[in-house]
Amino acid sequence: FKNIPNCGDSVSGFGIDANGSKGFVFENNSFDKYLNAPTGHTYSGIHLRSCPSPHDIIYKNTYTGLSYGNYAEGINRDNPGNDKTGVEYRCNKNFTNAVDFMVDNIETPSPEAGMIRDIQGEIDLASGNWFSQGSENHKYFINMGTEWVTLKYNTNDPSYMIPLNAKLEGFVKKNSEDAVSNQCPDHHGSSGGSIKMSQQERTDKEGEFADNLTDYNSVLALYESLENGGNTTSELLDIETAVPDDMWTLRAQLLGDSPHLSQEVLMNMSDRTDVFPDNVLFDILSANPDELKEDTLISYLENKENPLPAYMITILEQLAYTNTTYKTILINDMAHYFGKKMQAAKSIIHSILADSIVDQVDYRNWLDNMESIEADKQIIASYLIENDTVNAMSLLNLIPSLYELEGDKLDGFNDYKDLLLMQLAWKSQGKTIFNLDSTDIITLEYYANNTMGDASYSAKNILSFAYGYNYCDCLRSTDSAYYKSGSYIINPVNINTAISITATPNPASTWAAFDYILVNDESVGTILISDISGKEITQFEISGKQGQQVWDTRTIKPGMYIYTLTSLGSSVSGKLVIK
Repeated sequence: FKNIPNCGDSVSGFGIDANGSKGFVFENNSFDKYLNAPTGHTYSGIHLRSCPSPHDIIYKNTYTGLSYGNYAEGINRDNPGNDKTGVEYRCNKNFTNAVDFMVDNIETPSPEAGMIRDIQGEIDLASGNWFSQGSENHKYFINMGTEWVTLKYNTNDPSYMIPLNAKLEGFVKKNSEDAVSNQCPDHHGSSGGSIKMSQQERTDKEGEFADNLTDYNSVLALYESLENGGNTTSELLDIETAVPDDMWTLRAQLLGDSPHLSQEVLMNMSDRTDVFPDNVLFDILSANPDELKEDTLISYLENKENPLPAYMITILEQLAYTNTTYKTILINDMAHYFGKKMQAAKSIIHSILADSIVDQVDYRNWLDNMESIEADKQIIASYLIENDTVNAMSLLNLIPSLYELEGDKLDGFNDYKDLLLMQLAWKSQGKTIFNLDSTDIITLEYYANNTMGDASYSAKNILSFAYGYNYCDCLRSTDSAYYKSGSYIINPVNINTAISITATPNPASTWAAFDYILVNDESVGTILISDISGKEITQFEISGKQGQQVWDTRTIKPGMYIYTLTSLGSSVSGKLVIK
């Protein structure tokens, strides 16, 4: 452990501290706190911070008597928008920790949501993690982020260690569907054999990669044929050019293409509040629960110019938790095959690097099979090891267009590029990291403290290794006051709150939406619509604190109509014109 200056009097201890790492294997390690270590401080077995992982698995480690067994901060995914990528925990054993697994946000220097892989385990395989037992104050899994983490388990496994009353906080859920017991075989290390493969093992891994790549591409092709009715451009155009009278036709089209609507289409649809009333938006959104699992869409619905009502947001979040669709199955299948091919490729890459002489061409070929910006950065480093600056610079300059970088992502890449070019300049001047001048040090300090990602981590590593700088990130206190509940809290209401109702658009042509507020969540009421003579046209039964009822007016004669909301002996009325 070491004292962290920016953490006040706090002392933090880490077994493994990984910042911005990718392609790692942490397997068969044991972590416990030194018997005479200071009390009242924070100790973690494996700490991850912003590791851009396509699918790295922390596997078969043991954690005893720690503040946190595993602590993951920030976006630990290769693709933040794809929850099937990212860090996964399997076959880890926890004993008497305060918290076994923690997923946390980053607030400074730049906010990052807490993210790891959604499914911990596979579609048909339990994660195999054991959780600490016996302490009333113990927490099994805390997710401070806003995207779901699913723990796969097998209920018939004798080593099943997620009790029915498991203390899961935040966006964490359990799933035992189709999950077989995980036998947790060794892969590397003391009893798992050498990382360097035999020729037969290499051939088998190459076949495993090829088979899973084929299966992944087949499912992806099916997925793309269904997405947005098979034509995203046409779907977006229909939404962008719609007029209010198109609402019913477009509603039927979008529901027919559900649950395969994309986030882009759903966002564009939600902006057309002149065409869709909230209730219709809600119907279509709720038919696409897979997209609602991503915090990006929920945040957009909450913060757009005409936000969706809060009560609808709460229901949509619940639907994202509970609903399974055909799209869910396709996404999970793609995640399964993607994970398998990535693990096969990583095993081959690790074997290449474990050889006494690294075959750089073979190494680059398999990095290319990873198809990610982080793998391309490693390819650039491989070229530079061979002093091949031409190919290194060629790939470096292609990356922004290859991955369509823009905004913060482009800024982060440019910082990485600038620091890399600066290191090449040092080399041409005969400098090493141990004889930099004061200007070089000041520049490194800037990158360390004012940038994110690879540039920041590279600068911190140089300053720490060569000049004794101390960089470390403070962990949360394990005090229960810092825990976050994942339950949905409904604020108490005043029983005297008046009921209300409004109608939009007014005048109306093909539809009218009645937005109502009742006394509380248990309230029921009636919306009665009559013509100007008092003749009843139709009525709707409603319930809940707040809601919206849509009326199809396509067959209603033009004229003036009266709508009346009645609930708990009170009533309120308004006028609506049908043109």
